[in-house]
Amino acid sequence: MKLRIMRVVTLLVAIAVKVAFGGGGGSDTFTDVYVMEDGREWRYSLSDDKATLLSAPAALDGVLDIPERFEQHPVVAIASSAFAGRDDIVQLTIPDTIQTIGSDAFQNCSGLIELTIPDSVQTIGEGVFAGCTALEKLTIPFVGESRDSYESSASVLGYIFGKSPSDGSMQAYQKYKYTYPKETHTISHSVCYMPTNLSAVVVTDATSIGFGAFSGLEYLKTVQISGRASEVGQYAFYGCTRLESVSLADGVTTIDAHAFDGCINISTEAIASFPRSVTYIADYAFLGCTKGLAEIRLWEGVETIGAYAFANCSGATNVHVSASVTNIETYAFLDCIGIESLTIPETVLTIGYGAFGCCTGLKTLTIPFIGKQRGGTDSEQSVLGWLFGSQYRREGTEHISQSYRYVFPSFSTSYCYMPIGLEEVVVTDETMVGFGAFSGCAHIKEITFRGMVENIGGYLFNGASNLEVVRFFCDAPSVSDSSFHGCPASLVLKVARGSTGWGVDIPGTWNGLRIEYIDVGAELPEIATDDEVWAMVAEFADARIAEYITTKSEYNAFRGWARTLKGTGDSAAMTEAVKASGTAWLSFALDSPVLVAREIAKEDV
Repeated sequence: MKLRIMRVVTLLVAIAVKVAFGGGGGSDTFTDVYVMEDGREWRYSLSDDKATLLSAPAALDGVLDIPERFEQHPVVAIASSAFAGRDDIVQLTIPDTIQTIGSDAFQNCSGLIELTIPDSVQTIGEGVFAGCTALEKLTIPFVGESRDSYESSASVLGYIFGKSPSDGSMQAYQKYKYTYPKETHTISHSVCYMPTNLSAVVVTDATSIGFGAFSGLEYLKTVQISGRASEVGQYAFYGCTRLESVSLADGVTTIDAHAFDGCINISTEAIASFPRSVTYIADYAFLGCTKGLAEIRLWEGVETIGAYAFANCSGATNVHVSASVTNIETYAFLDCIGIESLTIPETVLTIGYGAFGCCTGLKTLTIPFIGKQRGGTDSEQSVLGWLFGSQYRREGTEHISQSYRYVFPSFSTSYCYMPIGLEEVVVTDETMVGFGAFSGCAHIKEITFRGMVENIGGYLFNGASNLEVVRFFCDAPSVSDSSFHGCPASLVLKVARGSTGWGVDIPGTWNGLRIEYIDVGAELPEIATDDEVWAMVAEFADARIAEYITTKSEYNAFRGWARTLKGTGDSAAMTEAVKASGTAWLSFALDSPVLVAREIAKEDV
């Protein structure tokens, strides 16, 4: 049985309520309604046949469900401070008729552990959850005051937690916009007090994840975002030091500058799960993600890796650059000291200055070309040092000079800090190798050219004092008189079977250097067979392996290609893509798998 008592409030109060909730036309007279249900009192304000909840009765065993309707009136709003101080509420259900939640509505609801705000809500007032110190998980339709909030203190998560300190909360500084001009720019901040228990946030209907949306929230561990957002904005998760997992909605195309800067615990799995719609990783996007990223595994779809995008991801021991990538910008992988082997796919068109600077653990590097781009010659952009840069120096690097051009009577020289552990370089798709490309590289022992190299420049290996072998998976290229000037006398040159060499018998001697054919029997390392790999690509095997695999790193690269093939589930399409590429490396992958398996199975290998 219900007992209803109605009274008419003054015009002044009515106007105040209308202003608070953005009321438009209609009657200026509001009616407060007290509804008694089973001895429990609900209080509403009515206007234009719609109800605003002003207060609610005590929760039953910690549970309270807000009604969708009062009689024929939909409940569309929760008034400011409607539940303030209600420590009896542990579980609260908000119906999808609610469109507006007033400021401080749940202030100091200290028993509330989890709450879902439905997608029907259009605006959320400031400090709605101030003092909700037990809150562990929050589901909201958007971040901030409304879906339209943009680069203001009302467009970050802290807006709904307010600026008042309480026990169990922590002060956080959230970035929310640049103040231009950019040359003298500053970043505006807002201050909020976040519950330290809050570890999970779900955003169900985001139209944007704006500048600094979650920045500075140190206790967040997981964030899940759905909706129509097309980018993760600048500084969106900056400094979220406990953040481990982020799920992004399909349709996101950009990870903007500094988006995950300082998220030291974000995981390999989190990044690998990003939607394939993301094509652009902006500058500094994952700067300093030092612990959680054991592997940087980029998904198919990424086209650009911005400057310093993964700088100081020092915990990463492996990097997988997807075949969709075309551009790698300046110092993209600076200080990734744990990486030992790095392969850059042939789809890449440009590599920025110092892209692999101070990667002091690097031992093997596979690149499509030398320097900035294919075909570069006689400039500081056409030598290996371009990839390491000269701006940063770390222990484990060596300052070297590289001659890239000779203009009588002197050499033009560039400088870099090269990892002293780098011993092997494989170049997969270069046709012209410029003057001095490997000059001064005293620690490199093996260099392999997989592409159809036609010409190599002068002083190519000058000063490469520990160089042991150079392989050409093609006919012997055109050389100049000085191409091998300054090489160690013990250097062995190896060419593909059938090569005419440089007019000498093979094996033999040319210009005092030993020249041989590449011999798989002697050079294939002892590695276990991988039946799964061979089975999935067996249909492609009809050529010899001797001209192709010679090192363990090349074998591992091949295994990676084979697993990629398996992942596509479309071997015919992959076959056509391989054939269309016309590159030596992909041709090798297409032609050789079964023969590889046979060679590995031999006792004498």
